[in-house]
Amino acid sequence: MDELSKILSLILPILMPGLALIAVLKLKLLTSLDIPLDLGITLNGKRIFGENKTLKGVFVMMFAATLVSSALYFSYWSGYALYISPVFSKSPILIGTIYSFSYILGELINSFVKRQLNISSGKITLSKFRNLQEFFDLSDGIIVAVISLLYFTTASVNQVLTAGFIGIFLHYGTDLFMKRLRLKH
Repeated sequence: MDELSKILSLILPILMPGLALIAVLKLKLLTSLDIPLDLGITLNGKRIFGENKTLKGVFVMMFAATLVSSALYFSYWSGYALYISPVFSKSPILIGTIYSFSYILGELINSFVKRQLNISSGKITLSKFRNLQEFFDLSDGIIVAVISLLYFTTASVNQVLTAGFIGIFLHYGTDLFMKRLRLKH
């Protein structure tokens, strides 16, 4: 049980900011931050990231990941170290930054590739690579976060990889749930 809770603690700094971003988007909050990260700049006549990758997303992901990392940090040092990954014994600002920047980087890489391949934001092609594209759409940020945790922290390889698989599974599940609730098309 201790091992599972440590793995789940590794998922929270991505899961909770993702849920926070959905709430901010649905409630139309922080509209002054609806500034596209690519500022409308194009490469090969195509947007670099598109309209959906905004300063709002960066702000919410960074703030929420740091907040969650802070809660885990204080819990770790308040007697719950048995249940929380030792990753959170370090600076919550550093850990929150690693989580948020790596997740955002994965999202931006995927968006860049999709824009250059003329795939619209939120769309999946009808080509023979549809399943692969859908996999990367739902796991891009998680994959880069897993790599970053393995590279920049002393987290256990088994725990990080397991957290990555569970995180991807949860992302698939929440995506299906949002489509059923018609919150996502």
